[in-house]
Amino acid sequence: MQSPSTSIRNNKTYGFSFIEVVVVMAIVGFLAASGIIIGIDSLQRYLFRSDLEKAATLLQKARSSAVNNIGESSHGVYFANSENFILFRGVSYAARDSAYDLPVEKSGVITASGLTEIVFAPLSGETAGGNITLSDGVRSVTTIINNEGGITW
Repeated sequence: MQSPSTSIRNNKTYGFSFIEVVVVMAIVGFLAASGIIIGIDSLQRYLFRSDLEKAATLLQKARSSAVNNIGESSHGVYFANSENFILFRGVSYAARDSAYDLPVEKSGVITASGLTEIVFAPLSGETAGGNITLSDGVRSVTTIINNEGGITW
């Protein structure tokens, strides 16, 4: 016959209960879902910021090209294309020399409103001025171009 203390030790089981497993799985699922949501938001913020920087860089490039009188012509940026920002050479996008177009791809989440194009005059870099607003549906930033060609974004 066994002593009572020996039989108690033999009945002891090791491992996790069903409730413990379910709680751990719920915590892991919550952390995974949170990570996915945060990751998607971070990606959208990155794409928006990237497109904003592309637009500002193209505006600066167009102004610089006009001031340096490259091709003895005006230079500008066209924003109304759904897939690209387009750096062009000419007095307007419609009258441009398309051989010199430089399309720069933008993400599918961003839309531009305000001016559809901005053109900088040769040598002076002057322009009609105006605002261009870039938006992804959640965030929006307005880029201001003054008559002297100054770009604030």
